[in-house]
Amino acid sequence: WGIMLKDAPSAGVIGRVGYNFWLRQDRRASIGYDLGYSYWGSGIMTEAVRAIVAFGFEHMNLNRIEADADAENIGSIRVLEKVGFKREGKQADQYFEWDEFHDLVLLALLRRDYTE
Repeated sequence: WGIMLKDAPSAGVIGRVGYNFWLRQDRRASIGYDLGYSYWGSGIMTEAVRAIVAFGFEHMNLNRIEADADAENIGSIRVLEKVGFKREGKQADQYFEWDEFHDLVLLALLRRDYTE
């Protein structure tokens, strides 16, 4: 989904949020998101992630929603934890970008732990 400002729709799409994959037989899916830098720290992404998590549990019948974040991206990890995601582990040197390896933090939210 595209993210737009309610009070300034003329700003256009300032970010996006959605499901990267959905395994129906396992009732699990993974989310991803990004937001324009000037909007970081404003609470917009927390609101957007809450909305797609609610959609996943209420309309997609999910039992588990997963996400991962660069271990150095504290803001992204904080967004997920505010929504209720729990850290499950870390993948060391999971991807190579900008001439170096990066770790990923794995997080998940289970239906039984979900509170609106």
